[in-house]
Amino acid sequence: MNPQTRTRWSWEIALAASILVCIGVLIASELGHQRLQTGYNQAVTEMRASAKLGELLGYLTDAETGQRGFMITKRENYLDLYKSVQPKIIRMVAELTEYYRKSEDAAAAKEFGEVTALIGQKLSELELTIGLVRQGRPDTAQEITGSDIGKEKMDLIRIKVATLQQHERDRTTALIGSWEFDRNLSRFSVALVVSLNIVLLVVLHRWLRRDWAAQKLKQQYLLEEQDRLDRLVSERAAQLEMLATHIQQAIENEKSELARELHDEMGAILTASKMDVAWVRQRLPAEQAGLAEKLARAVKHLDQGVQIKRRIVESLRPTTLTSFGVVVALRELAEQAQEQYGWQIELELPEDDWKLPDHASIALFRITQEALNNAAKYASAKKIRISLICDATTARLEIVDDGIGFAKTDVRPKSHGLAGMRQRMMGLNGSLEVKSEPGHGTAVRAMLPLAELRNADAVAPA
Repeated sequence: MNPQTRTRWSWEIALAASILVCIGVLIASELGHQRLQTGYNQAVTEMRASAKLGELLGYLTDAETGQRGFMITKRENYLDLYKSVQPKIIRMVAELTEYYRKSEDAAAAKEFGEVTALIGQKLSELELTIGLVRQGRPDTAQEITGSDIGKEKMDLIRIKVATLQQHERDRTTALIGSWEFDRNLSRFSVALVVSLNIVLLVVLHRWLRRDWAAQKLKQQYLLEEQDRLDRLVSERAAQLEMLATHIQQAIENEKSELARELHDEMGAILTASKMDVAWVRQRLPAEQAGLAEKLARAVKHLDQGVQIKRRIVESLRPTTLTSFGVVVALRELAEQAQEQYGWQIELELPEDDWKLPDHASIALFRITQEALNNAAKYASAKKIRISLICDATTARLEIVDDGIGFAKTDVRPKSHGLAGMRQRMMGLNGSLEVKSEPGHGTAVRAMLPLAELRNADAVAPA
């Protein structure tokens, strides 16, 4: 066996022996604790028994006092004290009888049985004298109380109660001596365990120092690897963010191009077709009424096609936004929403339109559009406030409704509305904040740093 293996086995044997010693000390300490707890409970019970003996003697004295007051004054109210302590004496005698029955102390139980008999005799004497006074025979009652029999019984009760109380105190003193032994044993056990732990800690520290260097090198390697992975994740996240922004911009550009083609080419085709059909219809003879009706229907269908084309173009790229700017577009969007959903809309928009960069204007417009769509679908709102504040460096947009609100946990995982709004702002170095609580409505706040936007036009009132 090589020295390293011998050292390892020696350490394991020592550790096992120390664990066994600790377990043994723990068991001994627990047994001592249980003995202490049992002794404590017994001592408390004995002290309560001693106190109850004193209370019983006090109740008996109160009964005798009430009886003597009645005999002297012949007034019934002096018996109130006597009547009030009678059930207490009976209850206290029953509790102490049960205590001595369970204590397995035959001598004390016998002694208390004698006390119980004397108390019964004393109560009978008190009841007899009270009855004699009520019967109009106070002299006879006075003869009974004047004799030494009642005093001797009371003195004997006091002596026996004092003996029982002393007996309980002696038992408590004996328990205290047992407590001292158990306490010293517990202290010795704790000292032994602490000493063993100190030895083990010293040895363990020497062994751990050998591993600290290796662990430190490993930790350094893990930290460097974590830094590399963090940088990689950050790069991938930045690439994804740039890709998402590019996709949004490409979508908006494609929408703009598609809207332009629909407006210029399809609009021209539909308008020319409508004019040609109308021209032919006007030149049909009267006997071609059926053909004229068909042409009128074709004109109507062409009108519907023009309206559909206009609606598609507006959804792809609002002409108001392109022609008049974001302020006019937001006002028109609010009016349409108010007419469609019956909302009470409060507008806080600049009096003069601001010429913002195209990507900033479309971002603010789309966020407002998405916020109003969400309010229509989920909020059950009645009042909505739309606010836009612009200056030379910043544009701040706020949409607040008085709807039912929502908790963050209620947002559906597959819902992309809020994520899309937030991505629009991140792509323009802006920020988006959504605050909502159930029953307190929803507030959407967007902020764009206009001065930092790339290729931004000069920001000034139009």
